[in-house]
Amino acid sequence: MINEIFMDRVPGFDDENIIDRLESDEPIFLNLVDTEYAYSPTELEHLSSYGEQISGLSIGIDCCDEEELSPLWAFHRIKHLRIHFSDTPIGPRDFGYLLSLLSNFNSLTVLILETLPFGGEDYLSNLASTITIPKSQPITLALEKPRGPIRGKKVSHPQIPELSRLQVLYFKRRRGSLGRVLSLNSILESKHKTQKFEAKEMQYSGSLIVEDNEWDLEVKSINIDPLNEVVVSFEGVDEDGDFSCAGRCLWNDKEGGFFFGRWLPIHYRDYTGEPDKASVRFSEFSFSPDGSCMLSGEWMQNGGNWKIEGKLDRVRLLEQVESLKKSLSAE
Repeated sequence: MINEIFMDRVPGFDDENIIDRLESDEPIFLNLVDTEYAYSPTELEHLSSYGEQISGLSIGIDCCDEEELSPLWAFHRIKHLRIHFSDTPIGPRDFGYLLSLLSNFNSLTVLILETLPFGGEDYLSNLASTITIPKSQPITLALEKPRGPIRGKKVSHPQIPELSRLQVLYFKRRRGSLGRVLSLNSILESKHKTQKFEAKEMQYSGSLIVEDNEWDLEVKSINIDPLNEVVVSFEGVDEDGDFSCAGRCLWNDKEGGFFFGRWLPIHYRDYTGEPDKASVRFSEFSFSPDGSCMLSGEWMQNGGNWKIEGKLDRVRLLEQVESLKKSLSAE
């Protein structure tokens, strides 16, 4: 049985008892999510050789660039993570490095945001999607409670997509409080209600690249449903003509996890007989700071296999663009 030890500070090499236990034949997990203050990635670098035995961290992030975050890649067994962002604006490219890092934490179950990232309206939405999809375990995201109207003026709040495996908990920071605001235990025992959002926030569409460009394939709509499934509608053109295909791809935990749709019906426009069948596998989803979704997978039909990949735009964003085009043309 592997023991987990919680500490309120990061141990140094002079903490011989902890280091010896990390190196013993009966190893321990070290959880540092509830340390008294947040540590910079460089202050944690000396623990990188024990990365697989670190189950929790409390980190402070400044500019969020690749150099700053690089020491954290060693801690890929993280279950509980606390982040304190500075008030330094973070560019989309640098925020993308953080999303890549978070997608590497496959065991993550709790993420506490002491402060929110500053620099992009979609940052929180993309962060929530990255830590939740396509993981099978439920994720708890804890963050400061949004402020209400100030002197009658509305206050805009960052939006988070509706994902049933994602539970959003809010804490209230006391005036003048700068330190840790919420312990891990208080989060795990919390009975706060989850926040509800429009499922439409997770709908995307766009063109896909088919292996060797043998035929054309477009995603008319894909809804990344939180209930362990993806609902997708395709249109395409191959050697048999125009076709459409739609169905559900269910979550499968094998091989690191993937979404799989078996024998989805294919309807060819110029053929009225029994529809053809295809199976679709989505092996990877990632979300960029600009709100787009990158996906890759495989299309299987009549004994042939084709890799598919592409960058899809969020439906709501596309609707906004179309609305802007119409208003401009009206002028």
